[in-house]
Amino acid sequence: MKFVLIAVLLLFCGSIVTEAQSCLTQEDVRQLIVRVDSSSPPALNKKLTQELLKMAHKQRELLLEVVDKDQTSQSAKEKLHNL
Repeated sequence: MKFVLIAVLLLFCGSIVTEAQSCLTQEDVRQLIVRVDSSSPPALNKKLTQELLKMAHKQRELLLEVVDKDQTSQSAKEKLHNL
C-alpha cells in the first residue's frame, strides 16, 4: 500500500514539474544572447554622466568639509545624508 501511495505521489509531483512554465521564451533567450554577443557598448547618457559627476564632487567636498571641521553635529550628518 505504501509503495502505491509513493508511486502516485511521485507521478503527481512529476506532472506538476513538467507542466511548469518557463520565465523566458526561446525568443527572449535569443535576444539576450544577441545582446551579450554584440560588440558595441551601449551609448552613454552624457547629461546623466555629468550630473552624477557633479553630485559625487559635491558629496566629496561636503565630506571633506565635515571631516576638516570635525563636525559631529546632527545637521552635518543630515546634510551628508540628504546629499
